[in-house]
Amino acid sequence: MKSERLAYAFGKINDDLIYGAVNDTKKKYGWRRWIAAAACVCLVVGAAVALWPSGGKETVQEQLLAAIKTGGTMDTAAVETTIPVDSRIAVYEQIYAGNSTGIGIDGPESPDSTKNLQPFVGNIYIQYGENIWYRVKGMDEIKYLISEDAAGTLRLWEYRSFLVMDSILAQARGDGATDYELAEIEGDTRAQFPDADLSPYTYGDVYRIIYNVAGADDIVGITAAPSTSNNTDFGKQIQKQVGTHTYDDRDSVALFYDSTVNVVCNSAASWESSYSEKDKYIYSFSTDDDDKLTSGEETWATRYLTITLRSGTTIDSWKYTALSGRFYEFGGIYTEPLDEDTVYAINGIFGIE
Repeated sequence: MKSERLAYAFGKINDDLIYGAVNDTKKKYGWRRWIAAAACVCLVVGAAVALWPSGGKETVQEQLLAAIKTGGTMDTAAVETTIPVDSRIAVYEQIYAGNSTGIGIDGPESPDSTKNLQPFVGNIYIQYGENIWYRVKGMDEIKYLISEDAAGTLRLWEYRSFLVMDSILAQARGDGATDYELAEIEGDTRAQFPDADLSPYTYGDVYRIIYNVAGADDIVGITAAPSTSNNTDFGKQIQKQVGTHTYDDRDSVALFYDSTVNVVCNSAASWESSYSEKDKYIYSFSTDDDDKLTSGEETWATRYLTITLRSGTTIDSWKYTALSGRFYEFGGIYTEPLDEDTVYAINGIFGIE
């Protein structure tokens, strides 16, 4: 096995897509999070409390995230690893390691990861490599998993994506890889994961495998916040006009679920068309200005999304842009462009005209 060739496949292609090998993790640099948008979304109060799963009580997710915060912030070390999930290989990012690494933790009062995470250790999910992986106690979804190494150190991981061969090769090709290198990358990757499904996946797969969502009835609501990429006075004015809204009526939720369940993620087509069709659709707010940031089009047309499930767990890594009619996620994940009917259905929910 050529670990350096796998490192190329998982790391050298794109700084936003560095994947750990089976028994190892690799640090990723250049990670760009939508922190401002996430903060904006987290502060939203949607429908009446009685309609939402927490009912005024902290959900398991809220308790878990509160337990790993230090001074109001979480460990943001971008360390990723891969583990088998269902028939696929899932990429998980480490979001908490306590004082075992010292990353993002300062001083003698740093929290101990084992102490903080121990109350949340549930049933064993899988024993893989040198680690035991646990479910989060009280959480049916596997958005988060807790790992325990040979020393007994606990770490918290969050789901990011599934590995897709088409996407790996498309990125390598775009990075100038030769046919020989592409063949080696594919061979080494398939040898690393011989029984895994590395085909493109849909959001329906993510709903089902990661979030235990079987249909629209498992979703309480969708919160949409404007893009914060344009923070000029003009951009902030647009953000204010767009506003942050929660859509929890059953018709909107069902329409959103039906519109997203078959969306294809991380295929060669999604990667290769991600820039060529970035302004595929035109709207009433469009201008002839090539500088989309200055014109405000991106702010008008983009929504950061938080999908709240009945359990209180959220799907909060999706960004929708009506300009290209596609979703984007953390880590450079793109979906294939949506068909026109689906684009306008989603736009109708979020009031994008």
